[in-house]
Amino acid sequence: MAERTDTSLYFDGYKLGKTQKFFVIIAALTYAFDMMDLSLFNIVAPILQANYGITNEHIATLNMLFFGGAVLGSIIGGQVSDKIGRKKALLISVSIFSIASLANAMWEPHHFALLELTRFFTGFGTFAAVGVCMSYISEMLPSEKRGKYQALIFGIGTFSIPLIAFTASAIATSSAEGWRIVFAIGGMMIVLVPFAMAFLVESPRWYITKGRAADAEAVMNKCLGIDNADMSVAYDNYQKSIAGYTKIGIVEQLKIMFSKKHRRQSLCAIALATGVAFGANFMSAYLNIFLVEEGFPLQPVLMIGAIAIFGQPLGEIGASFVSDKGGRTKPIVVYCLLACATFIALGLVNSVAAFGVAQFLRLFVVAGAQALMLTFIPESFPTSIRGSAVGFVYAFQRMCLIATPVLCLAAYNAFGWFGCTAINGLIFVVVAIVIGLFAKPTALKNIDAMHEE
Repeated sequence: MAERTDTSLYFDGYKLGKTQKFFVIIAALTYAFDMMDLSLFNIVAPILQANYGITNEHIATLNMLFFGGAVLGSIIGGQVSDKIGRKKALLISVSIFSIASLANAMWEPHHFALLELTRFFTGFGTFAAVGVCMSYISEMLPSEKRGKYQALIFGIGTFSIPLIAFTASAIATSSAEGWRIVFAIGGMMIVLVPFAMAFLVESPRWYITKGRAADAEAVMNKCLGIDNADMSVAYDNYQKSIAGYTKIGIVEQLKIMFSKKHRRQSLCAIALATGVAFGANFMSAYLNIFLVEEGFPLQPVLMIGAIAIFGQPLGEIGASFVSDKGGRTKPIVVYCLLACATFIALGLVNSVAAFGVAQFLRLFVVAGAQALMLTFIPESFPTSIRGSAVGFVYAFQRMCLIATPVLCLAAYNAFGWFGCTAINGLIFVVVAIVIGLFAKPTALKNIDAMHEE
């Protein structure tokens, strides 16, 4: 009998095979369709107001329902992915947000309640898919290049957003019913679901958590192009890591997250997710409004801002070159400090051209910090609770973001334009301090062995 190959470190030390490359493409498309929804809704909202009598209060209600769905979707998506698997949870989440987006396109003015329902499920499916996708990606890539590939997935996915936004803007204004086509674009991911069902594989790490070592070995054989994978050591290591737990429900998940062994890293992951998202979105609702109040002409600001948005995907791709260096924590610290500097620069602009440069740099650096964040968070939790823990973190993040518009407006009224941008920059400084002083490095480490130490 041929000697079996110990694959207890999963994909570490191996190049990506065809199965994983297909997975990377699906992950990039999932991230792109997830993230484009808010851009598409911002394009459609003024048209609904002009043609169907939708008020600002209605728009606020729809946004509230979207983010309410996002919080619930983050939690439930994580729970489901730990129970039935990453692949099934991802496909269910993608199907929910795709069908909901298509249902948005079929809305009729006399049924506003239906639009409220479909926007809720759009948010639910979108952020359930994001959370599951982050865990799934971290478990399917080799530790040597995990950060690089994840940043590239985010960058490629995000690159489609400004391109689709320009196209959608033209379509939305081309006819009275053009907005329906825009919503339908957001639901096109449903076309890929049958292909994903056929060609995606389940995470072998999830199979191990369910005691299905033979299924994990079959996935490893397919991904690595071998026929003698041995997951017995990986299974034994996992069983040792959960000794004392007969069942891992929500209470046990939270106990593991905040146990003496994992508490510090869990708190760092929460601080990073919340701080970076808070800093990235603090001024987003009022940026153009404040600039106009400061005397900048609206039309050039909008035009240059639309061009500067390409800094986001370029920033995520740029982060791929440094993500796997310095234990992941050092690049996070550097990017957060650079983000602070770009906000200070934004507060000092005195021309539209200077705004364009500062805005591009801001988006470039903040997007890089977000890419590093999205890689770091799923790495910070053991496999037994990874999906659920990531869901908890993103749910908390989304709840905190609800307060950003109110706090931003208060900061501007109290301290003016420069004071507001300086406060925004200081948010990133706080994140840099927390991660620099307390977070454990995660780059180039096997995500199972790291938590079994």
